[in-house]
Amino acid sequence: MINWKAAEHFHAVYNFQEATIRWFVALAGEHLPRHALCFSIQNPQWWIEEYPYPIGSSSFIGGVKSYSIVTGYPRKIFAMNRGLTDQVGDSDGNHFGDIVSATHTSLTHDGRLTLPATSLVGTPLGIVDGRGKHQVRLIESTSGNRINVTQPWMEKPDSTSKFLIGAIPWKWNSGWYRWDFKEENASRRVIIGFKPISTVGKFDFRYFVDYDENPVDSGITHPNLDSESDGVQFTVGSPDAECDMTRQNGYVQVRLDSWSPKNSWRNDVLAMEMRGLGSDQPTVFYHIIVEGAIDK
Repeated sequence: MINWKAAEHFHAVYNFQEATIRWFVALAGEHLPRHALCFSIQNPQWWIEEYPYPIGSSSFIGGVKSYSIVTGYPRKIFAMNRGLTDQVGDSDGNHFGDIVSATHTSLTHDGRLTLPATSLVGTPLGIVDGRGKHQVRLIESTSGNRINVTQPWMEKPDSTSKFLIGAIPWKWNSGWYRWDFKEENASRRVIIGFKPISTVGKFDFRYFVDYDENPVDSGITHPNLDSESDGVQFTVGSPDAECDMTRQNGYVQVRLDSWSPKNSWRNDVLAMEMRGLGSDQPTVFYHIIVEGAIDK
């Protein structure tokens, strides 16, 4: 919901090269614009972008290499959509790091990370794998192998965790599908095709049934052995199927086989969600196929 009381701070910019307009707005509970309502004229489609801090103003620079620029913390001007990571570029070194230890407001990496020479204050840092994944915090300061963040972790990372400087969170939600109703064991699966990446890259798949707002717990741990790995990992107590984007076949599947007793009735509808953190390589999905479902 938009906080219209903060409308005096709203602004918009149109990028001719992208054929996309962004309306920067404040949502409920916010006073300054931290989100943009985006519309692609060519596709056409809508989506919402969230930024790590308020965007004070926006403008468009035309020419051969036209792009949008915005102002944000800490007193910097940023060019939009000029790279795959936030505030750090390809020439700034290695953005990935392995965590040795962490406190509630810091982490210590193994020293193999090459930090940019420029200040990292205000740059997002995301946990891309291991304990505490999907969390994004802003860098407050750096000292040696230690990186301090501005807010405490909800789940403290550990030595299983990997991080990416400049990580950009993404999330995709489907509409509702209806399963083809059968009073027998039905073969049902979701097939996801993607462009493989060579660096750290995972995304989580979860699903919802019968209009429930809570995702379904997988109820199993899989794989039990590394040799059984098919690029998808489930853990009891978690609704997330962790999918590995480094698989060179660019393919994972999540099986949702189901059996329905005779003469029983239920809505039997399905919705899906995928989420992850951007990498230093493009995150590209070619298709999502839902076998056993029909248009609702």
